[in-house]
Amino acid sequence: MTSPPSPRQRTKGASTRTTPSQKQANRSHAKFRGPGERANAQLKSWKILRKLRCSPSKAGHLCKAIAVLQNHRVAQAA
Repeated sequence: MTSPPSPRQRTKGASTRTTPSQKQANRSHAKFRGPGERANAQLKSWKILRKLRCSPSKAGHLCKAIAVLQNHRVAQAA
């Protein structure tokens, strides 16, 4: 028994055009993805994260603190 195709896979003969509902879903996804991508790019610029050796929980708290500091710095510059 074969599994249904994942969203990235196309079956043979599938249309390459996106439906209006697919376009709306893509726009909604992009709205959430963009800020996350920018946040990851900002976090990569902080040298402290390059050689981080601690638990994932502590790393998450550190990332949140860095994001707060980054946002504060950006707000002061504006």
